[in-house]
Amino acid sequence: MKSSSRPAILGLVLIIVVIAFIAVVNNDKKEAEAANPPAKEDPCKIVAFSYLLALKEGNPIGFGYWKTGTTPTKLFNVRDYSEITHGRFVHPNGTPYKVPRSYYQYDVQSSTQGGFAIRKRWNVVMEPGTKGIGNQPCAIVELTAAE
Repeated sequence: MKSSSRPAILGLVLIIVVIAFIAVVNNDKKEAEAANPPAKEDPCKIVAFSYLLALKEGNPIGFGYWKTGTTPTKLFNVRDYSEITHGRFVHPNGTPYKVPRSYYQYDVQSSTQGGFAIRKRWNVVMEPGTKGIGNQPCAIVELTAAE
């Protein structure tokens, strides 16, 4: 074997090793994704967030997130908000509603109707599976002050 063909053979072997390594890494990545599929976003979480975003932006579309027949509640001059927690929403005595409800609790910086800046926790209460005025898959039924 000539010495000039050695580098070519070594280069070819190196290319084959790199391709094999990439194939193994990609296969491991696919197996990991199959074992842990990405979580689907909760439609109620999206509705609660979107409602507060609409209030912050002064967009009247926020009222479309409410259940038909309910009276929408408005917060004044929403400046900022952050999610705190979420869960099942039950009657004060602990019994569930006939139509199950969930809530997302937010820390909201807004104003009173008179213009005084406030920071308060609010529960955006929803009925999963009930369509809102705007046909979303989760409708807001109540906005309550959190304890």
